[in-house]
Amino acid sequence: MNSNTKELSAFFEESFGSNAAYVEGLLNRYKKDPNLVDDTWQAYFCDLLNGIVPQEATTVGKEDRREYGSKPHRSDRDELPQYSR
Repeated sequence: MNSNTKELSAFFEESFGSNAAYVEGLLNRYKKDPNLVDDTWQAYFCDLLNGIVPQEATTVGKEDRREYGSKPHRSDRDELPQYSR
């Protein structure tokens, strides 16, 4: 394991906690073929690998942070069928 990989692992651990291994897996997929991950992750990893440290995904309310992905979040609740009792 080279020092860059160790640094990324530490960064993911700090930023994503228990999800760090999942994010590292996504990064490995991205390195093989960027189209294997969602557009949001493509933008995130592109910035990260080009030396731009993305803001934490959990940061809320910062108007100046970059928005990854332009697709609006939809609530699955809005899509649930309505059943009568």
